[in-house]
Amino acid sequence: MKNILKIISTLTLLIPQALYAKVDKDVNVAKVQAMLAELCYEPGIVDGAWGKKTETAVKAFFTKHYRKYDGNFDVNDANFILSAGASAKAFGSASVKKCLVVYSDRIGNSLNNAKIKQITQKVANKNEADKFKLSNAISKKNKYNNTGVILLSENFENSKKLKVEDRDNNWVIEKENKNSIYCNKVKNKWTDFNFGRQNWSDYSISFKMKFITENGGKVETHIRKTNRKYYMAEIRQFGSKASIEILNNRSYSDVKLTDWLEVKLIAIGSEINLLINNKPVISASDELLDQGGGMIAVSANSKVCIDDLVVRSYDKPKISDKGKSYNNGAELPERVRPDDATISLYQDRRLTFIEQRRQEGRLYTIKPIGNASKFEQVKNLSSKTLDRALKKGYFLSYLYYDNGIIKYDGVAEKGRFDQDVNDQMLFYTHSTGKSITSYILGHAICEGYINSIDEIIDWPLMEDTLYQGQPIINLLNMNAGDRHTVNGNSSNRVMGSQTHHRDMGLNKIGELLAGTKKRGNNIFYNNVLADIIANYIVFRSGDSYNELMRKVFQDKVKIAYPVSYEKHNKSFTSGKLSGFNGRPETLASYSFFMSRLDFLRVAEAMMLDYQNETCVGKYLKTSQAQAKKWYKYRPNKERAQLYLHNYAKKYGSQFYFDFHNMSKRNIIGTEGYNGQNMLIDLDNSRIVVTNSAATGWDMRTYMLNVIRNGKLPQ
Repeated sequence: MKNILKIISTLTLLIPQALYAKVDKDVNVAKVQAMLAELCYEPGIVDGAWGKKTETAVKAFFTKHYRKYDGNFDVNDANFILSAGASAKAFGSASVKKCLVVYSDRIGNSLNNAKIKQITQKVANKNEADKFKLSNAISKKNKYNNTGVILLSENFENSKKLKVEDRDNNWVIEKENKNSIYCNKVKNKWTDFNFGRQNWSDYSISFKMKFITENGGKVETHIRKTNRKYYMAEIRQFGSKASIEILNNRSYSDVKLTDWLEVKLIAIGSEINLLINNKPVISASDELLDQGGGMIAVSANSKVCIDDLVVRSYDKPKISDKGKSYNNGAELPERVRPDDATISLYQDRRLTFIEQRRQEGRLYTIKPIGNASKFEQVKNLSSKTLDRALKKGYFLSYLYYDNGIIKYDGVAEKGRFDQDVNDQMLFYTHSTGKSITSYILGHAICEGYINSIDEIIDWPLMEDTLYQGQPIINLLNMNAGDRHTVNGNSSNRVMGSQTHHRDMGLNKIGELLAGTKKRGNNIFYNNVLADIIANYIVFRSGDSYNELMRKVFQDKVKIAYPVSYEKHNKSFTSGKLSGFNGRPETLASYSFFMSRLDFLRVAEAMMLDYQNETCVGKYLKTSQAQAKKWYKYRPNKERAQLYLHNYAKKYGSQFYFDFHNMSKRNIIGTEGYNGQNMLIDLDNSRIVVTNSAATGWDMRTYMLNVIRNGKLPQ
C-alpha cells in the first residue's frame, strides 16, 4: 500500500497542473507562475504546482492591481495576471525587468508553449541565473544589444489574435515548411501594416524578411511613427546589391534580398541605426521625433514576407523609479503635493490602467473619422505664472481659448516625466465625465430616445429600486434621495458592499438596491448615480446607442483621437434580473479617457450648442434654469481655492452654474478629480481647460479670473 502511495505521489509531481483544490483545472499554473516571477512577485520555483508561495504572489499582484481575491482562481484570473503583467512590464519600473524565472528540472525541458517562451527568461538554476546576469551586463556595453522588456512579439502563428493592424486587408498568413509567415498581396499600390503605441520612445524593431518578387521593389520600416511623421529605413533591390537608406544617408550591402534576412531598426535618443544579419549597416541622427509606433510597408507590384516581429524597449533610468507610492491605485490622493518623480509614477500607472482595461475588454471606444478641424492658434500670450506652473507645478496641460482661437497652449515641460505630455496622451475625465454624460443625454432627448428631462423612469432593471418612478431630472440634479444607499462618504460602494461599484454590473447594483425607497430631496453628490444615468441612456436608445455616441463624438464634437470610457465588470444575477447579465445597459459609465484637445473640442461643442440655441443648447439652458442651490458654495472657506466647485452657487444636470463674482454671467463649469476641469464663458466665447496631476493650484488665478477678465495671470 505504501509503495502504491509513493507511485501516485511521484506521478502527481510529474504533472505540471494545478494541485490546489480551489484552482480551476484549466489554469496553466506554470504560465501564471512564470509571469509573476518575472515581475518579482516570488511565486517560488516555476513547477506548475500551486502552493503557498504562488498564492501569496497572486494576492500581492491582485492587491497592487485593485482586484479582489476570494480564494478561488479560475481562467479569468489567470488571463488577468497575464494581460496586466504584460502591461506592467511594458510600462513598469526598471526593477521589474531584472527579475529572473527559475524553473524546476521536471518542467524546464518540457516548456514548448511559445507564449511562455515569449513572456519569460528561462533560467534552469542559480548558476545559469548568474551567467545570465553576467551576459546581460556584457551585452549592455554594445549599444546594438538591448535587454529591455518585449513590447510586442508576433510570430504570425495565430491568425485570430494578430498584434499588428492591417487596416486595408492587404496582408495574409502563408505557410513555408509548416512555419507561418506574413506576406503582402501584390497590388499596384503600397501595402502596409501598423503596430505599437504612440508613447513608445527608445526601442528596436527586429524581424525576418525576404523578397518573393525580383523586380526592384522596396521595403520601408517606420519607427516612432506618429500620424504622418516617422523615421524610415528603406531597403530596396539595386542590381546585385541591396540599397539601404535612413534620413538621406545611403549605404549598400551584398546581401541577397530573396534570402531570409534579419533586420533590426533601433531608435535611441536622436540616434537611428539599422542592422542586417546583426551587422551595423547605416546610422543617422535627428532630434525631430521622440515617440511613436511602427509600420512596415512594401512598394507596388512587389511581394515581401515577414516573420518573427519583435519590438523591445531599451533600458534607461526611469524618473518614476524615485517616485513615492501613496496607494495601490492609479490616481494620487488629492491631499498629496507630489514631486516630478511621483507625478511620473502615477502618470505611468494611469496609462497602464487604461491599457489594462483595453486588454480586459473593458473599454467602450469611439474612434475618430478624420473630420477634426484644427484649432486656429496664435503665439502663446505672455504669462510667466503659467510658464512657471508648467515648468515646475502640477499642470500637465493648460488651454486658453478665446473667440475660436487658442491663445495659450501649454504642456508640462519636456523631460520632467518618463513620458512627455503630447496631444495623443489620454487623461481621465473623472467627474467632468458626469457633465459629458449629461451632454450625451441632451442628445438622446433631441434624437427622441428620451422624452425630456422630466421623463418618468420606467426601467425593468430598476423597477424594485428607489429610482423607478422618479423623473430623470432628479438623478441629473443628484437629489434622488439616495444618500442611504451609498456607503458613508465613499461615493462608490452600494448598500454595504465592499466592491467598487464599477467592478460589478448595474444588474448587481439593481439587486443590491432592491426594496429601497427615496428619502428626502437634498442634493447628494455621488458617483454611483452618474453611472446609473449613463446606463439609462443605453437602455432608452437601445440598438441605436452606438449611432448616438457616434453622432455626439464624431459628428458634433469631431474628436481627433479615440475617446473611451471604462465599462463596468460583468456580473451575474439570478431571479428576475438574470436576463440582464452582461447586457449593454449594465456596463456604461461616466469615466471617460480623452486627449487634452478633445477636452477642448467637447467644451467648444457645448458652448456653440448653447449660443446657437440648438436642441441640445436648449437642454443646457433648461438645465441652467432649473439648477438647484449648491450646498458646497463656500468661496471664503480655508483652502477653497483648490476646488472649482467651491465657487459655484448652483448645480444642475451635472453642471456647475452661477459662479462667484460672475453671478450675472452665463458660465458653465465642470470639475474632475485632481483638476480635470472645463470652465466655459457662454457670453464671451472663452474656455479654460486644465489637466492636472494634483490639486494645490489656485482656481481663482488660473480659471475664474481668466474667464472673468479675459486675461491670463502675469
